Amino acid sequence: DPAPDPATDPATDPATAEAAKLAGANVPASKPNKPAAPTNDAKPSPDAAPEPEPAPAPVADPQPTPTPAAEPAKPAEPAKPPPITMADFAGSYRYSGGSGQRQSLAEAIEFGANQVASVIRGIARKRLTKTQIIEDPIKLTLTGDQLEFEWGTTGDGMVCTVDGPWTTMKYQGDKYKASCRHKDGKLITTFQAPDATKTIVYTMSSDRRSLTAHHRLVADQLHTPVTFKVSYTRK
Repeated sequence: DPAPDPATDPATDPATAEAAKLAGANVPASKPNKPAAPTNDAKPSPDAAPEPEPAPAPVADPQPTPTPAAEPAKPAEPAKPPPITMADFAGSYRYSGGSGQRQSLAEAIEFGANQVASVIRGIARKRLTKTQIIEDPIKLTLTGDQLEFEWGTTGDGMVCTVDGPWTTMKYQGDKYKASCRHKDGKLITTFQAPDATKTIVYTMSSDRRSLTAHHRLVADQLHTPVTFKVSYTRK
């Protein structure tokens, strides 16, 4: 049937609605249009294949941690020579200090003589020259704890007990008390006169070929000790 003209539809025509109201008739209220139900085309098909998920981004391979360069090997330390013993001092030695040490000895004697009063300076110089000598050669002989010195220049000598009691000896006609001891690889000899003390410290090279005698004289008339050294080489 043809759709009714909206202008004459009783539900929408105001005049008709008013006339029906006066006549006591019920006029159906106009209802809002409902939204159209979805068609089957809007529903997803249960058989439709799901869309593939996007492929994950490639993960970069971890870079290997660089190995630190190895430190260069330290050169091996040379083996330390064995400590100097009393047996190492035994032997015969010749003077090897040359003219330089002879000159140093002459200067040391003059240095000592100039420390005393002028009236006895000549006597002091003569005594120092007599007792402060470069002995050449020298020979050391060790028998048990007995150490024997033989000095070639004067022809004198002595025997002492290493680390033992004082002994009595003569040198250039003068009498002295003497001792010898071994300490820290050094041979130490001490000579005592009534007014002076002479100490000689012998040191040995690590190859046991060179011997050095360090002389030190302390006296009542000297305000500064007289010192000098003498070098020797093993024969």
